[in-house]
Amino acid sequence: MYKPALTAIASAMILAACGGGSGSDSNDNNTTQPTQKTTVSVGVSDAAVNNLAEVNLVIQRLTFRASGKEDVTFDTLDAQGNPMKINLLEYTGDDIYLVVNDQEIDAGDYEWIRADVVNGSAGSNFDLTSSVRFLDGSQAPLAVTRKGNDGVGEIQLNNFSLNEGENQIVLEFDLNKALLKRTNDDTVYLKPTAVRLENLLTSFEIEGMVSESVKNACIADNADLAPLVGEYKHVVYLYKADVAVPGDISDEGSAPVATANLDAESEYEIAFIGSGDYKVGYSCLGHLDDAETIDADFSLYQTKDVTLTQDTEVNFETN
Repeated sequence: MYKPALTAIASAMILAACGGGSGSDSNDNNTTQPTQKTTVSVGVSDAAVNNLAEVNLVIQRLTFRASGKEDVTFDTLDAQGNPMKINLLEYTGDDIYLVVNDQEIDAGDYEWIRADVVNGSAGSNFDLTSSVRFLDGSQAPLAVTRKGNDGVGEIQLNNFSLNEGENQIVLEFDLNKALLKRTNDDTVYLKPTAVRLENLLTSFEIEGMVSESVKNACIADNADLAPLVGEYKHVVYLYKADVAVPGDISDEGSAPVATANLDAESEYEIAFIGSGDYKVGYSCLGHLDDAETIDADFSLYQTKDVTLTQDTEVNFETN
């Protein structure tokens, strides 16, 4: 799980962000009313994707906006003064890369937090810009689309609060839902709508396993949907309980809140989930997932209902 100490995150190569300050942009009608101070740490984590070796996201700053106040901006630089590069695939489940550590900021309600991303492009230096590396070793630019064409992408997450005391928030990337590869375009695109913001003080995790008998039964019952190349992809999907008919990852009205691939031990982990009622579903048809196209053949092979008030184990076994 997330801990403020850098040594608990993963390794000595993780660097805290350089100091923060007020950004150049501000809202109108600034107020001089005193506000309680708090501290914030911001981390990055992801739900992994199977067909890539690296997903390198380069973040150059984080900006917080609250109504009636100046924007607060933290530059996120490495030891060489370059924007911070994070291989998201190294920080899956509840592992976190610490981007901003224990910085002072006003408590209260915020309109948004925005991460400015250094987009990759054809011919760019992949050491300094966002990129992906495929399993065969080849690389491609990674970009977050936005208005304008200045090489900067924006990931903006709206409407959250920072409580008095220590706040530990996480930008959780669901790469199964986030990454798009378009025909006749070498760039891989990251959808900001597939990123969640969670406060560790009020979030939990779901973990468990899928038995071999359930996996084999799912494969047998879906033999007509076998992948043309490769193997079946085993995925666990998390939905809000009020979703009547769970949809696939691109079905806007009934898409999962989060997804998790099974690991080599047939285990999964979905971290940073707020308390509440959920459906958890398993499917062996993850190879059909497409972030832009609704899959008519999508189905869950087994589902479980869960009320999340603490870290919870949910297993999929033969009934």
